[in-house]
Amino acid sequence: MTPSGPPTDHADRTGAAEQLDRCEDALARGDVAEATELIDRVALRSRTPLDDARFRAAEGRLAGLAGRPAAAVESLESAASLADRAGGAEAEQVATEARLDLVRMALRRGQIGRATAVAAGLSTLDGPRRVLVDAAIAVGRGEAPVLADLEAATDALLAERGAATAAFAADTVGLALVWAEQYDAADRLLDRLTRTARREAAVGPLPTLLAVQSLADLRTNRYRAAAARADEAVRLADATSRPGLAALPLGVLAVAEAVRGNAAACREVAARLREDATRTAGSDGGLSAEVPARAALGVLHLGLEEPAAAVAELEPLVDRAGTTPWLVMWQLDLAEALIAVDRRADAARLVEAFVTAVGAGRDGRATAVAARSKALLADDDPPAAEALLARSEAMLRDAGTPFGVARTLLTRGRLRRRWGDDAAGRADLGHAAALFQRVGAEGWAAQAEADRTATSAPRAVIVPPTPLTPQELQVAGLVATGRANKEIAALLFVSPRTVESHLGRIFRKLDVRSRSQLIARADEWGLRDQQSW
Repeated sequence: MTPSGPPTDHADRTGAAEQLDRCEDALARGDVAEATELIDRVALRSRTPLDDARFRAAEGRLAGLAGRPAAAVESLESAASLADRAGGAEAEQVATEARLDLVRMALRRGQIGRATAVAAGLSTLDGPRRVLVDAAIAVGRGEAPVLADLEAATDALLAERGAATAAFAADTVGLALVWAEQYDAADRLLDRLTRTARREAAVGPLPTLLAVQSLADLRTNRYRAAAARADEAVRLADATSRPGLAALPLGVLAVAEAVRGNAAACREVAARLREDATRTAGSDGGLSAEVPARAALGVLHLGLEEPAAAVAELEPLVDRAGTTPWLVMWQLDLAEALIAVDRRADAARLVEAFVTAVGAGRDGRATAVAARSKALLADDDPPAAEALLARSEAMLRDAGTPFGVARTLLTRGRLRRRWGDDAAGRADLGHAAALFQRVGAEGWAAQAEADRTATSAPRAVIVPPTPLTPQELQVAGLVATGRANKEIAALLFVSPRTVESHLGRIFRKLDVRSRSQLIARADEWGLRDQQSW
């Protein structure tokens, strides 16, 4: 039991309040070690009801940064309740800050309903933070925001509270824009925030900013940029002892590396996700980490043409993760793998259940990908399959999903060759390979090219090209903007020698000999996808 209630000693009470002031300041700076030491001291002191609410709020924030979301939610809810009972202006502020943290946690998981319910208790919140929270909730309900208003509110927040508050804007309206697929608005807002943080060397908010940007990159098929940003977010979160901020970018990184065909990196990140889930023992039994880990490995195995392995990874999620926000549509990846291992009836049931869950009449990526799965199931009826694939391609193009388009072209190319239309099939496969290469899906590109050039004889095992690592992508992207090694080192918080080492490996992998040659190939490798430099 921690001491609470009316203090018995005035000096002890004053000491608790001062320690909490310092703890809150350390949390704002992202100094977890100092905040932990201070909260441990406060735990041994008698506290007023107000200080008890502040103590619980600090405990909740530390739990969130440590990657224990269930404990964080419990502590923050308790803090808000204790502050409500304590009463007074200062207690109202404590309750408001706790509820804002709960709103941000809900938005990180795509839980708009939960965020809306918590935000209803923010009756005294005003100013730019009120604008951003209200905008996030509105976006989640499907309402289009006025971007100029959001930018003005963000600028006002930064001017009022400093660059450290950039994470708040990213965690609220930035995330909402990404979940609502308003990517242009999200890119514009997040780019401005990240540039500000880098310019001011504000390490505190960068893991959050980069994580949200990497999610936007992933959902718009900019896989090289997604890998680079997610990797930096994880490294910064680890370096500042805030593993809780690594959860989202780890999921993004696992999927991005899977799509890129980087098997070793994908497996390493998936293992880290599972280890973190075991260590933190979340209330969801680790499901929030298991879904991205298994989803990524499923995509990896499909890209390597290992459908049985994909089934083994993805099938355990059936009936467990239907409501979990997805980084990829693992349900339809599983359907494709089931078809490949001749479990067509199981695949048909899965596709039907997925279509029912997302809404049969809904246009968008989910319906388009479902049409591709249905075409595979209708492969003995070429006209029906062609119609389904045409619909899938058109809808994915409208949604701006080049990776999805490429997968549909890959499916159609294979089917057309099987049906005897060799020229059309090879053309589809060639277009698929080019699209895969453009978005950074090197492993899938190798698969499509191998199918295009294959004769009727069995083809050799596909070996994807060795892609640039996430850090190499970052360095290459910055070189492509014309920056010198010393400037790159400052932006990435590494030494100039580290930059030189990365650059040497980049030159060898891309077969270039100079910075000018690298700049000339920047578009080919998608290096200009990385913004915010």
